[in-house]
Amino acid sequence: MRARPGTQEAMNNIGDLLAKIEDLSAVDGLSNGLRNTIGSALDNSTGEALRGDWLGHAAHPMLVGIPIGAWLGVTALDMTGAHKGARTLTGLGLLSVPAVVATGWADWSTLNTRQRRVGLVHAVSNGTGIAIMATSYRKRRKNPASIGAKALTLLGNCAIGIGGALGGYLVYNQGARVSRTTDATNATGPEFDSAQLPDAMAKASQ
Repeated sequence: MRARPGTQEAMNNIGDLLAKIEDLSAVDGLSNGLRNTIGSALDNSTGEALRGDWLGHAAHPMLVGIPIGAWLGVTALDMTGAHKGARTLTGLGLLSVPAVVATGWADWSTLNTRQRRVGLVHAVSNGTGIAIMATSYRKRRKNPASIGAKALTLLGNCAIGIGGALGGYLVYNQGARVSRTTDATNATGPEFDSAQLPDAMAKASQ
């Protein structure tokens, strides 16, 4: 099935926009300072634990699903009028934030320059979303049915969504942490011939 031209163009535009963040050299001074500080602080067993060495893969991608799932659920509960449940779920998402943030920065400190640029914008977007969610929670404590709190949750989810897109770009486009944890010599299955890819894609699109 072929993608419609308009859809493909929109996808390319988004990809181009995200790619430009890789060239954001203005943040390198901050990036290098943070990397040195965090890298020194986590050059130990704590850093290894936060990076998921004991799991065999990064812990951060696994943990991010907790607040994202919780806060998307808040919007669903708001729509059904379950305001107290929405408040509780907002709080549960916030409780998971410290672990998510700690593992994220631990991973970020091991990345290369271009990956760290994208990672910083990813962190700022998510940090903005977290701050908005915390404000929403405070409003919900005073009034679980607060219209303002509902609006803030939607805004916070938008910021988290942008952060998620950047996180996906880090992994799938920049290969953040992928090459460090993949051992091609242990791969199983038929060999892949990249020369056959164009033909395979053409057949799939018919």
